[in-house]
Amino acid sequence: MLTLIGWIDGLTASGVVIIGFLFRFFFIYKSIKTNAKILIALGLANLFAGLVFLGVFLDFLTVLISISHINIDNTNGLVGILSYIWLPPAIITAIDIG
Repeated sequence: MLTLIGWIDGLTASGVVIIGFLFRFFFIYKSIKTNAKILIALGLANLFAGLVFLGVFLDFLTVLISISHINIDNTNGLVGILSYIWLPPAIITAIDIG
């Protein structure tokens, strides 16, 4: 069973990941339509920035989907790895935009 903090954290992570994907598709569509290459980098930066919450999002989905309401096995730091592996690509694409 999720607590109030768990619901807030999970729904926030879900929103960030989903909005990151939506902005990626929007900016890449606009890039193709207007032939502006910088929008591709902006779309990728939004995608990578949204995926920074991927670990928390997948943990939230695991708790919701599993029958026993058990979190992801985090003995090796899987949630942190899934989350922060996307930070360097987000920074690199944001620097490319700058």
